Amino acid sequence: MGCKFIFELRRLSKFSAEAVQHLDYFDPLKEYMHITRHTESDFRQLLLKIAEVKHKQLVLVCGSAGDGKSHLLSYLKYCDQNHILDSYTIINDATESDAPNHTAIETLAKRIAGFRDDRLNDGAREKVVLAINLGMLNNFIDSEQGKDFNQLKQYVLNNNIFSVAQSLSFNEDDVFYHIDFSNYQLYTLTADGARSDYLTELFEKVFDNNIRNPFYNTYKKQGEICPHHTHCPVRHNFEFLMKKDVRKLLIQRIIEVCIKNKLVITSRDILNFIFDAVVSPDFEVKKLWNISPTQFETYISHTTPMLIFDNRGTSSLIDCMTENAANSDNIESRDGDLLDFYAADDIIPIVLSSLNNSEYSDVLRGIDFSANNNDRDTLKKYIYKFLQNYKKLTDVQTLKADQLYLSFVQDLYHAYAGNIKYLKNLYSSVKHSIYSWNGTYETGLICIDNSSNDYSILEQLNIKYDVFPGNGEDEILKFIPVITVRFSNETNTEHVSFSIDFSLYKVIMAMKDGYCPTSQDRNVHADFSSGIMALSEFGTKKSRIYIVSKGQRDNMKFLLEENDFGYSFKEE
Repeated sequence: MGCKFIFELRRLSKFSAEAVQHLDYFDPLKEYMHITRHTESDFRQLLLKIAEVKHKQLVLVCGSAGDGKSHLLSYLKYCDQNHILDSYTIINDATESDAPNHTAIETLAKRIAGFRDDRLNDGAREKVVLAINLGMLNNFIDSEQGKDFNQLKQYVLNNNIFSVAQSLSFNEDDVFYHIDFSNYQLYTLTADGARSDYLTELFEKVFDNNIRNPFYNTYKKQGEICPHHTHCPVRHNFEFLMKKDVRKLLIQRIIEVCIKNKLVITSRDILNFIFDAVVSPDFEVKKLWNISPTQFETYISHTTPMLIFDNRGTSSLIDCMTENAANSDNIESRDGDLLDFYAADDIIPIVLSSLNNSEYSDVLRGIDFSANNNDRDTLKKYIYKFLQNYKKLTDVQTLKADQLYLSFVQDLYHAYAGNIKYLKNLYSSVKHSIYSWNGTYETGLICIDNSSNDYSILEQLNIKYDVFPGNGEDEILKFIPVITVRFSNETNTEHVSFSIDFSLYKVIMAMKDGYCPTSQDRNVHADFSSGIMALSEFGTKKSRIYIVSKGQRDNMKFLLEENDFGYSFKEE
C-alpha cells in the first residue's frame, strides 16, 4: 500500500489529474487553492465595464499554457457569488478539434463564427469568452480561416496583444475585448526589491498549519501511523518548508530565476516545483526501513536543499536555480571552508551546529562515520554540499551577497517607475559601454568599423540621455525583466532604445571596471551591437572620420574630413 501523504502531495504534480482544468466541474482542492490575483481583479473590472454593452462581445483571455486562464474561468463559473460569467458562452480550450477531420483552427473558426467580418453587424447579441494561448491566436489570425476574421485580426494588431506590458484597453463600441495573462508576472517590483504576495500565499496554501489545508491534515494523520516518519525525508522536507523564513527565501530564489534567466514560470510550474522540492523522483518507502551509513547519501539526496540545488534535469526552474546558486558561490571562501571541513576528525558537531536543530538533524546525528572509513572523504564532500545548499535556503545573506543582481532589480524598478534621479549610474554605465563596445578610444570617439587587422575607423558621436517617463507607481505590476534605456541625437529628434536584460547588464557593469567584451559577448548580445550601429548614424561619419592604426607603438591617427573643396586627409 502506498503512502497517503505522498499520494496527496502528488496532486500538485503536473502529471496529476488535478493539473488538467475542465469547465465541467471545480473540485474542492482547486477551490481551496484559489488565490485572487491582479488578473482576476482586472478581468472582473473589464466584464463589469462591458456588462451594459448591447451588441455582441468576444472577450479574449490570452496567455500561455498553465498560467491560470482555465482555472480562473472555472472558478468564476462555479464559485463566483456574483455569477459574472452566467451570460457568457465560455470556450476554454482553443487547441482541440471537435471532429477527427477538423483541425483545431477549423474548430475555432466554427465556434466563433458569429464574429466573422460578414456577421459582426447581424444584430445578434451573443457574448463569448475565449481562453486562448498567444501562439494559437497568432496561428489563427494568419490562417486561411482567419481571412474571414480581419476585424479580429486588426483588433489584435492595434492593441499589440503579442507585445507585453500593454495597458488594458476598453472602448464600449468595440466588439472585441481582451486581457493578457502574459502581461502579469508572478511577482511585483517595489523600491525595496522584488516580492510576490501571490507566491507567498500559494506556498502557504500547501504548508500552512491550518485545518482547511488537506496537505497538512494528511501529513498529521500519516505521521501518527507511519513507522518510518522519524527518518522520512519527505516528512522532513514538508516540515522544513513549513517555516515561513525558509519559504520567504525560497520565493526570492524563484524570483531570481525569473529575472536572471527570463524564465516564464506559470502557476502550474510552481505547484509542480513544490512537489519536486518535497518528493524525490527516486523515493521508495522501503529505503527508509534501516538508515545506515551506506544509505545515508540516499537520505541526503532526497532532502529539499539537494532536490532544489543538486537535481538537474527535473525541470527548467530547478536547473536554473542550481546554475544561479553555483554561479553566486564565493569560491575562495567555499574552498577554505571545505578544507576546514575535511580536516575535522569529527564533523558531526559542525553539521549539527550548521543545521541548528533542523528537521534533518536527528538522522544526521545517528550516522556512524567510523563505520564508513573507505568512503569517508566522498561522504564528507557530499555532506558539505548539502550544508551549502541548506544555507542557501536559510541564510538571507547568501542572497544579499549578490550585489549585482540586487542592483539590477533596483534599476529595473526605477526604470519602470520613471524615477530619473536614481537612473544616473545606469545610463552613464550603458553610455560608457556603447563607446567601448568595439574598443576604447578618446572621449567622444566611437569605433564604427574594426574589421581590419591594420586599422580601426572611428567617428565623433555625441548622444543625450532620453529617459522614459515611467508610470510613477510605487508597485510595478506589469513588466518584463528587461530594462529599456533610450538615447537621442543632440537635437533630440531621433532616438535609439536598448533592452538590457540581466546577462547584458552584467557585461555592462563589468566594463566599468575595465572588462573588454569578447566576440562571444557581441554575438550573444547582437541586439546591443545593432543598437550601437543605429546610434552611429547620429555621428560625424558622413563628414568626418578618424583612422587609427593597430599594432604600432606610435598609435598613428589620421583625420579624413569633408570641406568646401572636397575632402582633406591629415595626420592628427
